[in-house]
Amino acid sequence: MKILILDDGNKGNLIQSLGIAENISDNMEIFPVVLKGPSYFLPGRKGTYKLTSKIIGFFLYFNLISISDFFLKISSNIKGINKKKFDIIISAGSYLAPLTAVLSASKKMFSVCIMTPEGTPLKFFNIIFVPKHDVLKHPHLKKNKNIIITMGAPNRINQSILKQWSIKLKEKTNLLENSYKIGIIIGGNDQNYFIDKEFADKIFTCLIYPLKKEKKNIGFLFTTSKRTPLDIVYILKEKTEKDSDFVYCEFPGLSHDSFYFGILGLSDILFVTEDSVNMISECCSTGSPVIILGVKRRKNKRIYFDETIKELIEKNYCQYIPYEELGLLPEKIKKLKNRNFNRLNEAQTCAEIIKNKII
Repeated sequence: MKILILDDGNKGNLIQSLGIAENISDNMEIFPVVLKGPSYFLPGRKGTYKLTSKIIGFFLYFNLISISDFFLKISSNIKGINKKKFDIIISAGSYLAPLTAVLSASKKMFSVCIMTPEGTPLKFFNIIFVPKHDVLKHPHLKKNKNIIITMGAPNRINQSILKQWSIKLKEKTNLLENSYKIGIIIGGNDQNYFIDKEFADKIFTCLIYPLKKEKKNIGFLFTTSKRTPLDIVYILKEKTEKDSDFVYCEFPGLSHDSFYFGILGLSDILFVTEDSVNMISECCSTGSPVIILGVKRRKNKRIYFDETIKELIEKNYCQYIPYEELGLLPEKIKKLKNRNFNRLNEAQTCAEIIKNKII
C-alpha cells in the first residue's frame, strides 16, 4: 500500500500522520502543501492561513466535488501529485481536511483525517481519529460511524526510535552510565494555560533542588517548547547553564539541533507540563514513569484536557500533580519507586484500525 501524507508545515500535525503511516507501510510520500490566495489569522495562534481551504470546504457542503477539485488545482501546488497513484491519504488538522476530502474523492483513495475536520463534511472521510477532548467539546461527533475516539495523540515514538536517539544523545553528553536520568519537558501558553516566572522558579524549588539533595549521580535532560514564552526561556536557560547536573538542554528557537527523542529515550523518569496532549502522549509512549506537572490556568472554566489526563491516570500511563501541589513532588516521586507503567501506542492502534477497514 502506498500512502500520501499531506503536510501543512505544522510539525506536530505531520508527526501524528507519520506515526500512523509508519505502522502501516514504508511506502509513503510526504507532500508539502502550498495554497495560493488571500490569508486570515486566528486569535492566539501564530502565522496566517489561506482562505482557499475554507472555500473548498464550503463547496463540499453542497457536494460540488468537481468544482472543489478544479479550484484546488488552480489555487495550490497539488498538480505535483496528480499523476501518481496512492491507496491511502492521511492528514492532520482542519486546515488540510478539505484538501484530503477532495483528493480522496477524485483519486479514489482511502481517506484518513486526524483531529476534528472543522469546516468539512464528515461523510467525505473513511476514518476520522478524534482525540477525546475534542469529542467532549463536540458531543455530536459520537453519532458518526467513521469517528474513532483516541485517548492521546498518535506519534512516532517506538522502541527503535528511542534507542537510536538515545545513542546519539549519549555521544553528545558526558552523562554517566549509572546516573539517574531525569527528563523535564516544559510547554507553553495557550487559551487555557500560561507559564510564568513563578512556575519557572517552582520547577527548581519543588523538583530540581529536592532531587539533587536526595540523589547522587543525577543528570537532568531538559527542553522547552516553541510555545514557551521567550522571557521564560531565557530565565530557564540562565538557570540551567549554571548547574553542571543539567547534562543536556535544548531550547527550540535558540538551539540549532534537537535530540528530543533522545531525552525521551534516556530518561528514567519524565516530567511534562499539562498544556500539551501531544507532549504528554509522547512521554506516555515511552513506558517510563511520567509525572504531569500542573501549570497556571487563565480562566475558571472546564478544560477538556483534564478528562484525557484523568483517563491516562486510570489506565496507569502517568501521574498528575496540580500546580497548587507541586511542593509534594518529592513525596510523589518516592511512591513511584519500582512501579511499572503501561506504554501508550495510539499510532499502532490507529494503524490497525485502518488496515482492518481496508482488508
